Amino acid sequence: MKQRARGMSIVENVIYISILALITISIVVGILQIAKIFGRARNERKATLAAETALEKIVREVRLARGMLCLAAVDCSTPVIDATGAVLQLDSYQDYNAQTQKNKEIKFISNKIVFDPDTSAAGDAQDWTSDDVVISGGLFTKLENTDESNVASSHAIRVELQVTAGSGSYQVSHQYSAAVILRGSYNND
Repeated sequence: MKQRARGMSIVENVIYISILALITISIVVGILQIAKIFGRARNERKATLAAETALEKIVREVRLARGMLCLAAVDCSTPVIDATGAVLQLDSYQDYNAQTQKNKEIKFISNKIVFDPDTSAAGDAQDWTSDDVVISGGLFTKLENTDESNVASSHAIRVELQVTAGSGSYQVSHQYSAAVILRGSYNND
């Protein structure tokens, strides 16, 4: 009796290699998808953290302000209060307890949020944006509450930010907003 040689035929080897290739490709695609999701989640977190931090700082300054001095598209060299703008100048306090007046300015410039705590002193401007995010759009909008005689009884500001983080397929961009009342603008009548 003739014995058959042990081993696998070429057809069996091709089938096994094909199955192994499919399993390997599925694993690699899964790992790449997980890496992409992780990268996007990291950039989502960066954008959200930057927006929340910036909005909290802006809200704090606007709440403490007595009123708006200027709301303009480009700069406040000529005080004007437009309906919307990228530069907001506030009549605020240097020390809230001492009620010492100071003009403060918040502006969206060069993909950053810049805060000037004293517009009368040069070189005090602070960058409120982290380096790994870009403020691709920012806008202040004036809101007013009028009484029965159509006189503004309080003022509010709506702040809108378009924040972008990351690059390439990991890039995320979201819009964030907040509305805040200038507490010092309440009509005390």
